[in-house]
Amino acid sequence: MSREQGQKIDLSPTAALVLSLSKELFEKNPLTREYLKKIDLSSGRELVEAYRNAGLEELTRQGQCNRKFAIRELILEFVSQNPSAWQVVILASGFSPLGLEIVENTSGKVGKLFEVDTSPSDAKKALYHHLLPSSREKVAFIEMDIRSPALLNELTKYSYSDSLSTIVVMEGITHYLPLGDIRAILNPFHHRDHGNRAIIEYGLPYDKLSDTAAAASKTLFEIIEKRYFPQGTYKYTSDDFRQLFQEMAGDLVRHLPMCDLERWQTGKNRVFSNPESSLVEIVVGSL
Repeated sequence: MSREQGQKIDLSPTAALVLSLSKELFEKNPLTREYLKKIDLSSGRELVEAYRNAGLEELTRQGQCNRKFAIRELILEFVSQNPSAWQVVILASGFSPLGLEIVENTSGKVGKLFEVDTSPSDAKKALYHHLLPSSREKVAFIEMDIRSPALLNELTKYSYSDSLSTIVVMEGITHYLPLGDIRAILNPFHHRDHGNRAIIEYGLPYDKLSDTAAAASKTLFEIIEKRYFPQGTYKYTSDDFRQLFQEMAGDLVRHLPMCDLERWQTGKNRVFSNPESSLVEIVVGSL
């Protein structure tokens, strides 16, 4: 949930954590820097401190910046390949300014974005409209559980079209969903010519990581699990998603371990040296 505090928007601890850790990336852009100025990140301080005390703050900061940079760039690649007609559906969008970034970087092009989340979106919508007036026509905010079977019908009410090329984004949410739920969420976006794409970020099983990375990953996830998700988070591999996409008659198009994401964003590998140090990864699949 969010609420406005004066001129700032107050976030849940986990939402504030994510923006706190990725602040370095967003402050490089004047638009998202202004966005962050309107967000109260204080509720995330305890979680940031927990990461710092565990000696993992830099690891998590770099990981968050890498994945957010890559997801933005993957979407922009998709848009550039479909310049005349496209849609982006951001599932469990939270308070990430991803939609704002996409609108800014696709000025003058035909397109529509749909941000879907269970939290009320009025404050975020108002902030988007204030900072980038063109987002009024470009971005639809939909308050709904992404697991709802009525999601596609709701999207249609906001001008979603199953005839347009679409990219679906799942970032920061697969950790809390079993694979069957992910499949059910993606299935309505299946396209007859498999021109649609899904960008999915996920955590790796500990046994797929080096001993050092496994210990770090376990600590990072336990900090969240103990406070908010005691049943434990879900872990996946690229093969899990390859099988999921193939079951939908699509396929795995791209697999990006964290070392590739870091090199893409920074030009070198300083924190993540190989795939076994990944913690989280990204896949792109055809639907």
